[in-house]
Amino acid sequence: MLKYERDRVQNYLDIAGTIIIAIDTEQKVALIIKKSSELLGYHQKDILGKNWFDTFIPEKCRQETKEVYLQLISGNLGSFEHFENPVLTRNGEERIIRWYNSILKDKKGRIIGT
Repeated sequence: MLKYERDRVQNYLDIAGTIIIAIDTEQKVALIIKKSSELLGYHQKDILGKNWFDTFIPEKCRQETKEVYLQLISGNLGSFEHFENPVLTRNGEERIIRWYNSILKDKKGRIIGT
């Protein structure tokens, strides 16, 4: 039943046509919807578990982007709109993405990702 519900929610998110990616505290992609993987030119299964910054952020802005992420997951920076950076597609093309970042927390209020 849990798998059915997860798949149903995933289908709704895929239909929405928005880009959604969840990155855990180890900088790995924990969730990605179909639209996001299509933008990057990969299958979802080829993105899940990969280090987001080392794999999908160009080296020229990787450290700056990672610093914002580290501030978010450390709790030193709240959610904010309009963070913008390039991402790398499978064919090496750079695409500029504007992000809205939200902090993800577990039931005990601990930050588990963004």
